[in-house]
Amino acid sequence: MIRFLILSIFIFQYSFSQSSQKKTFDEIIAANKGKVVLIDYWASWCKPCRKEMTKIRALMKKYKDSNVAFVFISMDLTPGRWEEACKKERIADMPHNYMKIDLRKTDLLGSIKLKSIPHYAIFDMKGNLVNENAPRNKRDMVAELEKYLKM
Repeated sequence: MIRFLILSIFIFQYSFSQSSQKKTFDEIIAANKGKVVLIDYWASWCKPCRKEMTKIRALMKKYKDSNVAFVFISMDLTPGRWEEACKKERIADMPHNYMKIDLRKTDLLGSIKLKSIPHYAIFDMKGNLVNENAPRNKRDMVAELEKYLKM
C-alpha cells in the first residue's frame, strides 16, 4: 500500500553532463528489479547525512558485485548545492542519484513516515517496500540487507 502512494512522486535525476530527466519512484524501483534496493534520503545541508556517507560508501564497496542497488534521494531545494555535495561525497557518478522536485507538494514524507534525515528504506528483489525505517547502524544495516539477499 505504501509503495503505491509513492509511485506518482517525481524525482529529478541530474546528470553532471548537463542533461536531466524526470523519473517516477516506480521507474527507479523497476530499474532495479531483481536487486535489494537501499534508499538513502539525505541533503547537502544535513551534517549527519554527510557524516553517514562514509558508511554508505563502505557498504557500496562491500556489495559492489552483488544484487544490492544504492539509490540516493536528496531533499535539497537547490541543484547547485546538491551537485557540489554529490561531488564531495563521491556519489556524483552513481547511476541512481536523484534530487527531489517540489518537496513541499509531495506526499512522500507522509507515506514513508520520513520525519528526519538521514533516513533509509529497503525494497526487496521483487520491488516491495520491506523496511521503511531501515537501521542506521552499519552492522544492523548489513544484517538487514543480507536477510533480503537470501530471500
